[in-house]
Amino acid sequence: MTKKNIKFICTIAIFLFLVLQLPYFTLTLSSAISYAVSIAAILDILYDHFLWRYNPLEKTPRIFGTYEEHCSSTYKDGIEYTAKAIIRQTLSSITVHEYAEGSGSADSITATLIKSSDVDGTWRLYYTYLTHPAAGKSDDMHEGTVVLQIKNENELEGYYFTNRTSQTKGNQTMVRISKNTK
Repeated sequence: MTKKNIKFICTIAIFLFLVLQLPYFTLTLSSAISYAVSIAAILDILYDHFLWRYNPLEKTPRIFGTYEEHCSSTYKDGIEYTAKAIIRQTLSSITVHEYAEGSGSADSITATLIKSSDVDGTWRLYYTYLTHPAAGKSDDMHEGTVVLQIKNENELEGYYFTNRTSQTKGNQTMVRISKNTK
């Protein structure tokens, strides 16, 4: 939760408390505080998980959904592969799950959206991941980092690198095929 969100929720809680102190309501001081904090917490959860997506003033890119991923890698003298990626996003958190049929999956360990300080102010998705090779595959489990520039809410493009043999690295593009995250 950001400082901005904390200030906003505290303001709502104080406002609700003051409203509940009006003579129309016959609540004790502790009941008014309890109701105000509870309502503010529920509003915060609803906004963080759902409502922010519909707020036209919210500048955070809405990149949740299922993506088709195209990668080129220096691993094993250069390979290209496709995978599916599911990005789950709330206003305060983001996770990435990738799945390449036959070779396994990867899950983000950390992920964040950062607005560039460049003149263009583009957003970037940064995440580190841990792979889970499919049973019977000789690929070893490894960690990596991905940096993707958000071209628009349906396309991300960038690069990645890993701790695999000789610092494997590559390019990666994701194109959203659905807003569904199931």
